[in-house]
Amino acid sequence: MIGLLFSTSFWALGPGRNLSRSMVRNGRSALMLIALVPFSLAAAPSASAAADKTAPEVATRPVLDASSPKLTEEWGIEIVAMRLSGENRFLDFRYRVVDVEKAEALFGPKIRPFLVDRNTGHTLKVPVPPKLGPMKSSRSQPKKDRVFFVFFANPGGTAETGHKVDVDFGPLMITGISVQ
Repeated sequence: MIGLLFSTSFWALGPGRNLSRSMVRNGRSALMLIALVPFSLAAAPSASAAADKTAPEVATRPVLDASSPKLTEEWGIEIVAMRLSGENRFLDFRYRVVDVEKAEALFGPKIRPFLVDRNTGHTLKVPVPPKLGPMKSSRSQPKKDRVFFVFFANPGGTAETGHKVDVDFGPLMITGISVQ
């Protein structure tokens, strides 16, 4: 595959081709980028290696239904809402902290929640604008009776009202949340 890309690039830049100087410069830039592809592919971990690393963690962590009383009893939170917002470009997940000590495991900069739409199978992540940082209020410390939020990007509006979604906080996965 890489050989084909190199030979195509050399053919396009070869003698007798009627290319402008800017096209030749851009072609050489493209050639340099193509030359770096093998290095980036060699450095990237394989999908099976990543799956092997996460498999034990997934098996040992709790998975609770959104209506489960254990969510409040063991994790100190209760779900307030999962709504579409921003012209369906975001999912706004709201939850209330009822026990600060139990909810503390779901807070901090290392917690990177994501959402899985059961209906479409899409995984939605928390957007991270450069000047704002992650669009979640759980970077700070939990406070009793305060409602916290997490925004999930919904590109293309794949998640819709009525869909069932799962929110994965890392140490806890909450399943069966209905989008309003």
